[in-house]
Amino acid sequence: MARKAKPVPSMLDDGIKGYISNQARKHLWRVQPLYDYDDLVQEGYVCFAICKNKYGHVETASHFMSLFKTTFQNQIHDLASARTKQQQVYEEEESKEASLIDFNAGELLSLISKLPWYLQNFINLTLSDASKPPRLLKQDKERETNNEYYCRLLGIDPREYDLEHLLKSQLT
Repeated sequence: MARKAKPVPSMLDDGIKGYISNQARKHLWRVQPLYDYDDLVQEGYVCFAICKNKYGHVETASHFMSLFKTTFQNQIHDLASARTKQQQVYEEEESKEASLIDFNAGELLSLISKLPWYLQNFINLTLSDASKPPRLLKQDKERETNNEYYCRLLGIDPREYDLEHLLKSQLT
């Protein structure tokens, strides 16, 4: 005799609530501090509602549960990715603030004025070109390096001048 498949739940039953609670507890560390336990449980309820609306035509409870589990796991993954991106932005902002505070502008201008002309122009180019410089393809299909790009703009030979290392050696 064949077993009858369970119908898809029309409301949140204890099994789905238990699954949401367990997954929220298990994956809470991935989304903190942006979300707490209750927020993650609410995300699970929202995922259930979305699945119910989208996959209401599914005939068996096990198939629906599989769809719900995938949806909820993907949502947790998306929230964790968003948290990681947000933390990276905070870290970049903090490092920029620290680097701006750590120097005396008068001393820096004095140091720059004593540099050779090509290093002064290199500093001006890098400050005015805040976006990444475009890199041209060379004949052998390799991309132009930053040093080659800036040397080309300054009209000097990149094999003779390594601008980044020259600048570091002059300023330290």
